[in-house]
Amino acid sequence: GINAEYGDTLDKTRSAPDSSFSTLRMKSQSLLFILSAILFVAFATSQELQVNPTECVTDWVAGSTKDYFPQKLDALPALGFRVKYFGNYKIVENLSANETYLLYLCGSLPPANSTLPANTKVFKIPLESLAVTDTTILTFLEVLGVSSRVHQVDLTYVNSPCLIKRQEISNITNFNFYSSAAQTLEAVKKVDGVLSGPSINAHPKYIAFSASSDPGNLNRAAWLGFLSTFFNLEGKANQLFDAISNNYECYEAKLSSAKTSPVVFWVSYSRPASWNGNKGSWSVSSARYKLELTTDAGGVYKEVDATYTSFDAFQTTLLQQNAEILVDETYAPTLNETTFEVFRQNFPFSSNLTFPFLKNQNVFRTDKTVNRNMGLAWYESSIVLADEVLQDFISVVHPEVVPATYQRKWFRNVSKNEPIIVSSSSLCSDIQAPYLLKNESCYTAPSPSPSPSLSTPQPTPEISSSAMPFQTLSCLLLIVVSCAFFLI
Repeated sequence: GINAEYGDTLDKTRSAPDSSFSTLRMKSQSLLFILSAILFVAFATSQELQVNPTECVTDWVAGSTKDYFPQKLDALPALGFRVKYFGNYKIVENLSANETYLLYLCGSLPPANSTLPANTKVFKIPLESLAVTDTTILTFLEVLGVSSRVHQVDLTYVNSPCLIKRQEISNITNFNFYSSAAQTLEAVKKVDGVLSGPSINAHPKYIAFSASSDPGNLNRAAWLGFLSTFFNLEGKANQLFDAISNNYECYEAKLSSAKTSPVVFWVSYSRPASWNGNKGSWSVSSARYKLELTTDAGGVYKEVDATYTSFDAFQTTLLQQNAEILVDETYAPTLNETTFEVFRQNFPFSSNLTFPFLKNQNVFRTDKTVNRNMGLAWYESSIVLADEVLQDFISVVHPEVVPATYQRKWFRNVSKNEPIIVSSSSLCSDIQAPYLLKNESCYTAPSPSPSPSLSTPQPTPEISSSAMPFQTLSCLLLIVVSCAFFLI
């Protein structure tokens, strides 16, 4: 009896701490479970807010102070636009066109715009369907990866192989927005927005795009940022522009080994016509972006902005300024008018005078790549691809510092009868793929290609997120807590 009583007492003594430990363990598990849930929610929330929404939001309520645009545009060098952010909407101003756009998130409502200009245009973003009236916009859209949203465009002078391919498979509508006014209005009803050139159109769906009006090459490329606001792709635009800018500076730095600074002239010839009184004329351009491109490529740009009705006066200027490289921008409506023979007819230089650009065969045109209607890729893609244009022009001004295998995209040596490349859909492998910027060591020789394409993909940096450190920490804490939960 004594032993049994002692045993009962011993069992009770042992069971007391077991019960206390069990209770403590349950509380610890509950606490760790709650902590895990909190960390999981924090992780999911940070992941949700790290990028701008690319679809309609579902959690917006009137009066919300939530910032739906964590990725805002960096301070880009473009002078012609500015952006302000306000929770679920943003105000974009095209200063060049004097237009204001209120962009509000799909799934929310726009604010009362009584404080904005009376002609403010309102758009629900991101835009899903587009019409484009100016080819200079197309490569910007391809670089941003949203060209598949273009439903209507006049393809007469388009060079993009993928847009040409889309026309061939009836995946896009070929429409001239400068034809019938009634038909144009009907076409506009079918899209969310119409991207036009720098000219202003009062229609509420028209968006003026003024990249070509900005003065410098990187200024013009920075209009990637302007377009990105309509698709909530500011984070992507920031990184794309950084890549372009870094490449541009890298190419400039390579010129430190150049020994000379050739004098470059950009010229053109206007045939006699009714608009000029049936008198031919010869012009020298001093456009700011050409001046900048020339000097950045290691050349000397003579600011002689003039039009001559006397060819003798024109050739005297070139002779006095010791022009060493000539870029002929004369319009050529057919392939037959792009030859060196036609150049000599348009510019009848005296045979008894010595011009360095003729002696050294340094006469170029910007028609290296054209479409079947003689639309120049120069007008379509050179504005946004500022780094590649600089590389192209360095190969003109200082060919000794570029790889021997380099193939130009825009500039063609007409005095050496270099061939023209005609854009073709065969150069497009994927109509959905974006144009990928160069991500290579500066002046790494590209692989030789018999038909270099403006849409040839190059590796591009991955888009990183500023929120990644927090996410990584949250994820690690979540793993630790989970392990502790199962070990207790």
